Amino acid sequence: MSKQKNIKTILIAAGIVVVMAVVAVVAYSLEGKMSEAGANEDSYEGSSKEWKEDWQGSLLTFGDQTYRVQDRCETFLLAGTDLSGEEGSQGEEYAGSLADFLALYVVNHTDHTYAVLPIDRNTMVDVPMLNRAADPEDTYYEQICTSHWYGSNRWQSCENTAGCVSSYLGGLPIDGYYFISMTQIPAINHALGGVTVTLTDDFTDSDPEMEKGKSLKLSDEQAEIFVRSRMSMDDDANSKRMSRQRVYFTAAMKQIRARLKEDSNYVNNLYDSFDKVADTTIKSKQLSRAINAFISYKDKGILEIQGETKLGDTFKDGVSHEEFYPDSQSVLEIMNQIYTLTPEEEG
Repeated sequence: MSKQKNIKTILIAAGIVVVMAVVAVVAYSLEGKMSEAGANEDSYEGSSKEWKEDWQGSLLTFGDQTYRVQDRCETFLLAGTDLSGEEGSQGEEYAGSLADFLALYVVNHTDHTYAVLPIDRNTMVDVPMLNRAADPEDTYYEQICTSHWYGSNRWQSCENTAGCVSSYLGGLPIDGYYFISMTQIPAINHALGGVTVTLTDDFTDSDPEMEKGKSLKLSDEQAEIFVRSRMSMDDDANSKRMSRQRVYFTAAMKQIRARLKEDSNYVNNLYDSFDKVADTTIKSKQLSRAINAFISYKDKGILEIQGETKLGDTFKDGVSHEEFYPDSQSVLEIMNQIYTLTPEEEG
């Protein structure tokens, strides 16, 4: 397809910390608003009957083996998009942007844990190529970030990406997604009052103050440099940038907890600001449960699927692009760390 041939050679990066911060803050703000209205049913213990009585567990398939998820879990897809598309258009003129950042936020209500699973944007998968009616005309083996290209509007692009993530992880149900543009990084950093990190790389070409090893409270512009820079770095591997995102994420989460205790009004304002720029299917009850878990459940940390990154010419444009080939055993092991999986008997 012409879309594949016209891919930009420089891909704009995204950051897990930004999306997680938005979701955490939005969730907390909604929870506060519902609490004021007396919406106590939004806790997990007070949720609908199907959570308690009708739970049968999802079935996931890896290779020739099917597994049943034994835990009661909620899985949310968090995504950040770049500016490579034409998302303000509709129909034939519409072109989705790359889903440059993808991660799952998984709440396990059985063992009272939560975990974050970043998904390398260069993971090679079969991507459905949607036509303008949102029907898959064919699939193409390419980077998972391209899944957001297809469709005739932003919602179709989001659904296509969520479907790709689900298929990649054995048919894992995605209970809700939250997509936002990475142009919101400075605004989020500003809302947090600036995040303090120790710089793991040298960024002086972009900002003379950003020397390697320096502890620095990042300005809004510096935060964007820290979590998004890749092509301008000596080591421009996507894995290197993801490591910086983990540093920012850890520091940001600590500040979010502290800031929420000091002033709950700023999160309501932030929620109102981001309401018009995010695409989400996450319901208010889900948000409330997600942030309750973030506050009270045990953190399993940021997990990582192992694999091999190669350079390839998937797009046939004469330019080498990173391609990540996940190790199938690593995928299964990570899934078993988050969920309790039991093999299904044949027949």
